[in-house]
Amino acid sequence: EQRGFVGCARHYIECVQNQTVPQTAGEQAVLAQRIVDKIWRDAMSE
Repeated sequence: EQRGFVGCARHYIECVQNQTVPQTAGEQAVLAQRIVDKIWRDAMSE
């Protein structure tokens, strides 16, 4: 299921409110952000 940023934020808020574990671990989110940052830097250097 694709949720984009808004959907991910909504899911996180629901997890906090319901005291449940998010579907994506924090480590996975950090890794994904590092990948996006690398792609962005590479694209900007061209």
